[in-house]
Amino acid sequence: MADPPKRIQRSRAKGWRMPENAIYVGRPSKWGNPFSLDVIHHAAAIGLTEHGSLVDDQASNSVLGAHEWVLSCHRLATSFYREYLLGLQAADNSSFAEWIAPLAGKDLACFCSLDHPCHADVLLELANG
Repeated sequence: MADPPKRIQRSRAKGWRMPENAIYVGRPSKWGNPFSLDVIHHAAAIGLTEHGSLVDDQASNSVLGAHEWVLSCHRLATSFYREYLLGLQAADNSSFAEWIAPLAGKDLACFCSLDHPCHADVLLELANG
C-alpha cells in the first residue's frame, strides 16, 4: 500500500530538489493561499493594540510569545483558506472538483514549517477526502 500524500517543506537550500510526486502549492501557484500572513499579523497587532486584550501598557510587548503569535497567525490564515475553499466548493462543485483534481494523490509542497498549520493541509484533506 502506498504512503498517503503528505505536506513537504520546500527549501531554497543548495542541492534541495522537490520530490518527483510533489506539487508546489504556495504563492504564486493557483493553489496559493490568498490570505497573507503579513496582513493577518498586522491586522491582529492593530486589533490587539486598540483593544488591549493581549498586550500590556507598552503595546509592543505581547502576552503571547513569538512562537504562539506565529502559530496563531498560521491558524487564522489556514482557517480563512478552508472557509474560502468550502465556499467555492458549495458555489460550484464541478469547477472546484476540476480545480483540485490535479492534487489528488500528490505530496504538496509549501515553504511553511511542518510544525505550523498550513493551507497545504487543507488542500491535502480536500483533494484526498
